[in-house]
Amino acid sequence: DFKAKYEADAVELVKSKQAPKEVPVVEEKVEEIVAAVKEEVVVAVKEEEETIDVSIPYDAAAKNAYEASDKSMDYADFKAKYEADAVELVKSKQA
Repeated sequence: DFKAKYEADAVELVKSKQAPKEVPVVEEKVEEIVAAVKEEVVVAVKEEEETIDVSIPYDAAAKNAYEASDKSMDYADFKAKYEADAVELVKSKQA
């Protein structure tokens, strides 16, 4: 019967054009994997941020100079003199 065969062929054609039912499962797995990778990256970045300290103390130059000195005076006095000498040096260069 032509009509029955035509309808059966049409149904098969429509079925063949539809996406497989497994695709949503695959998409869900991909989304899970992407989310897990993003989470790992965020954790790694946070850990790296927590372990790296690149700050330089305000008086680092004075501390380094004091460590290189003979330490004949205490650090507070040395720092005051070091900063005063640095200011005088800058002033002398501006003239």
